[in-house]
Amino acid sequence: ITVGIVSISFLVSTTMAGGGVLMSLRAESAQAADQKLMTLIIVPAMIIQILPLLFMDQLRTIIPSMDGNQFLTVFIAVFVIIDVRLFIAALAFFQRSRMYLD
Repeated sequence: ITVGIVSISFLVSTTMAGGGVLMSLRAESAQAADQKLMTLIIVPAMIIQILPLLFMDQLRTIIPSMDGNQFLTVFIAVFVIIDVRLFIAALAFFQRSRMYLD
């Protein structure tokens, strides 16, 4: 359980950091990047809270038959794929000539 919690928190934080990097590379200003990042954080959190209410009957049949290790493995694999894609996209969009040090 501890390894799963640490893995999930690491993967979620790197996903959010990768999304923040991509948004800051594409945004016109820091305020625009901040607003987009807040939207990226708040909207999924709202959806996660609403989904169980919409699919309560299906969840009651799925959750008892679900194996925790399988769920954790799939969850971690999905986040690893998302993280790798975000990292590749950030490397592709980064342009050294646009970086300002002043």
